[in-house]
Amino acid sequence: MTRRTPPDTTAFPAPDQARRVQAGLHDDPFAVLGPHMHQGGRHVAVFHPGLATLEALTDDKVYALSRHPDAPDLFSGPFPCAGVYRLRATDGDGHVWDFDDPYRFGPVIGEMDEYLLGEGTHQRLWQVLGAHVLVHEGVSGTHFAVWAPNARRVSVVGPFNQWDGRRHPMRRRGAT
Repeated sequence: MTRRTPPDTTAFPAPDQARRVQAGLHDDPFAVLGPHMHQGGRHVAVFHPGLATLEALTDDKVYALSRHPDAPDLFSGPFPCAGVYRLRATDGDGHVWDFDDPYRFGPVIGEMDEYLLGEGTHQRLWQVLGAHVLVHEGVSGTHFAVWAPNARRVSVVGPFNQWDGRRHPMRRRGAT
């Protein structure tokens, strides 16, 4: 039987960071979302509008995540496990589904590609930019990258996230 841990209301990101994520204005979402060290322990933070509850799952435990008091669609909580986890969402109608947290993954584009993009000499842009189906860190999915050096923020939107530009903001990489 899976053991559930209660929510921890002290694990939240700083209020200003949480409000920027909620408003879709954070320019470095990976600095807030996903797994992080906080107050000497591991925590996970997830932005997902429209949920009643959100939990982080390992093979044998379920960790309840708490709603942020300054950002109602941001959930976070202690998560002492390093490595792979999934999320379990429950919406207001009681529908439940599990999914991978896109903010738990490391970068796909390497330092050399980033350097060549930055200096404008990359000879195989089609292999780095755009959408590519791949397996990354053991999970099948689609990697999407754009060249937008002057953008404050870029998000992937579609029917999978109700066309909400606050969801799925992309990782900014160095000078690229």
